[in-house]
Amino acid sequence: MMNSWRMSEPPPERTAAILALLDRLTALINRAGARDNHRGNRYRVDVFGSVSWGGETTKSSDLDLVIVDTHLLRGYIPSLWKVPDGAPSLGNSRGMRTPQNDNVPPVYDMYWLANKLRNAGGTYSSVEPITKANTPIVKFKTGALECDINCNDMGGWYNSLLIEAYARVSPYVFRPMVYALKKWAAAHDLNDYAARNKKAATMSSYCLTLMAIAYLQKIGALPNLQQGVEVPVVCEPSNPRQKDAIWISWGREQGQLAHIWFRQDPPAGWKTKHPHLTAAQAVFGFFRYYSGIRGETDVFDPQKQMVSIVNGGIIPRPRPQNTLQRERQDFRKRMHPDTPREEILRLMAEFDYDIDSQERYMGTGAKGIVPRKWDEKRLIVQDPFIWEKVSGRAGCAG
Repeated sequence: MMNSWRMSEPPPERTAAILALLDRLTALINRAGARDNHRGNRYRVDVFGSVSWGGETTKSSDLDLVIVDTHLLRGYIPSLWKVPDGAPSLGNSRGMRTPQNDNVPPVYDMYWLANKLRNAGGTYSSVEPITKANTPIVKFKTGALECDINCNDMGGWYNSLLIEAYARVSPYVFRPMVYALKKWAAAHDLNDYAARNKKAATMSSYCLTLMAIAYLQKIGALPNLQQGVEVPVVCEPSNPRQKDAIWISWGREQGQLAHIWFRQDPPAGWKTKHPHLTAAQAVFGFFRYYSGIRGETDVFDPQKQMVSIVNGGIIPRPRPQNTLQRERQDFRKRMHPDTPREEILRLMAEFDYDIDSQERYMGTGAKGIVPRKWDEKRLIVQDPFIWEKVSGRAGCAG
């Protein structure tokens, strides 16, 4: 396993090609966006995803790129939302060329960006803007590289930084462990997150990576790098003064709040409980723990537990799958058969409101308050930054 992992490391020429591409794109975008970029250095193109932290499983993994806007480091802030807080929805707003705000420069328009790439002297081919998505992107090819690029949607970039920080703590266990899990998932068609192969969507590599971190946290082989994160009493996504926060998802009417604080190094005094743990042992332990083998006492139970690295690995699940659905059905059945339809709708809306109104006090979920939409999930793998979101698809879907 270790030899296979080492052989998957990208050759120096691929790394050099990626760095050269970042420089070329940075120069191109700064020149093209000169109207809002008087000093010529407002934008910087960077790479994120598994390539950025050494989690590739092949030497030809696709590249995820982001245009970092140094004038809007907090991203899709509330003052730039397509629909202000409290205003009515625009309906089918996904795919709009830019947020409806004069303060947003044209580089955020995926059609504008695609045209700049097409007109770059033949350097970029197969250029295709994808606007109807939470994170609008442009897909393109250059040489042997296939790339997706977005503008200042920094969620994936921060996710990669967090995973990289965990990889630094345990580079020769965590990285080959994730490599092995991703190869296993690919061999069994379990990582087709977008259902591109016309099968039922399964889970993303990111979801598997979070499960690996959580397992290593549980056994004491990794720390909680988000220990000490400041948790607001009430979640207010439209409050622009929140500490350590960014807003993502430029394709939505309103941005998603992400709490991005984490430690670069383990908390003071932390030491691994397994200094001699090997990657092979970690992979074996991962499968033993999550497979729920009968007769084993210390195994993961998705009906009673959930994966949450922001809370240190594995925490109690507030209620088993479909509990709220059954309670809702029971509430409806207890109504008198002659109850008018309007009254039924009103009572059911009150039932839902009583549950939904608690979500503002969720925090990281450690207090036992979680979103109602999690009720239907077989497996909950919580996003470490967007606390009300679960990662991946199928059992992990959000």
